[in-house]
Amino acid sequence: MRYSLFLLALTLVIAMGTISYDNGHAESVKTFQYELCNEIINIPYASENATVVGIIADHDFGSVILEIDANDRRGSLEITLPLLLIAPAWQFREHVFSLEDLFVVDGDGEIVYDAEITLVDDEHFRVSTDFSKGTDYIEIAGGNPTMTLPSWAYTHARPDKHSVDAGDAINFSASVIPRVAEYGDTITIYAKHYFDGTELFKRTLALEEFTNDGNFVLSVDIPNDAKSGTYSLFAELSALDDCGNPIKETLELSSVSFDVRGGAFFPVGTIDGKKIMVHMSTNSTTYGISLNLERKTLSMVGVNGEIGTVGTTRIIFQHEVLDGELDATIDGKKTDFTLERNSTHSTITVTYPHIDTERRVEITGTTVIPEFPHTALIIFSSVVLLAVITRLMPKLSHSNDLTNK
Repeated sequence: MRYSLFLLALTLVIAMGTISYDNGHAESVKTFQYELCNEIINIPYASENATVVGIIADHDFGSVILEIDANDRRGSLEITLPLLLIAPAWQFREHVFSLEDLFVVDGDGEIVYDAEITLVDDEHFRVSTDFSKGTDYIEIAGGNPTMTLPSWAYTHARPDKHSVDAGDAINFSASVIPRVAEYGDTITIYAKHYFDGTELFKRTLALEEFTNDGNFVLSVDIPNDAKSGTYSLFAELSALDDCGNPIKETLELSSVSFDVRGGAFFPVGTIDGKKIMVHMSTNSTTYGISLNLERKTLSMVGVNGEIGTVGTTRIIFQHEVLDGELDATIDGKKTDFTLERNSTHSTITVTYPHIDTERRVEITGTTVIPEFPHTALIIFSSVVLLAVITRLMPKLSHSNDLTNK
């Protein structure tokens, strides 16, 4: 009979959620419902003279605030919390953050030095602490403010040139830490103008396409109408946070910047009221560019520059403007040139020394705009004096893709 009564009493104690400790204190085992990752979870705790009435994860300061109702009495609290409340899971996996960084602060702002913080498993930690009379909250501080990706998840990129012409191509030798694939699926690399934020290009790559060592080469065609100036390079990782929500995290790039040199478009004629334009970029000074229909020639006159330096001029024109067998001359003498073609345009690049007299650069073809009326000599020329447009790099071998004007 006595044994039966003992079992009954023990059953009632357990049912009431009360455990008796050797120190004579009675701590009730309770749970607090908390929403984490869009799900309601039960956070268990044992307390003496306290009820948890609120849990606030302050990600800005990396802390968890436990609001308690202690009925103005002293007591103790032992609570098991998800690690996600104090820091992202990757920080524990990568040993960026550990529980040794945490400490407990009481309601008066004083550190509780005898509080215990221990790891329960890969997803939970436990805090045990006493609190004084009048305490209405306990703070677990020292966590890492929300960082969704490891600090080592940097992308490094190096351009093959630090200055490029509009219409040309630039290659970036880049690398990303292979382990970053554990945190995302794609990486987007983009460039923005240093001063006004104008976006030059954006390219998205699947992380699974990278080589085992994380190295890759990104080749980008600079638009022909690109704004000149300095551009900075950025990388953005598309990933999932600890709750499975999509995020975009900007990765740090070692200071990567490059300059885009823009040329100018010049009118050389009109068809049905529409201006026919050619694009010219040069590091020389010239009076402009003109089209001679009878001679089937594009001409630059008054070409000049600092004596002893090398001038470089690149001219891009539609096949309808000038086509067939193309040649280049400097002061009437044939010269070597680089010719690049696509389905709509031709690009010719010529180089020449600057001397003490003005020079004449000409591009000659065998066909010319058929819609233009043929007279003895018709010259459409630009009326704008072309100052020094920009300094060019040595000739490039990449194909151009000029938008029809």
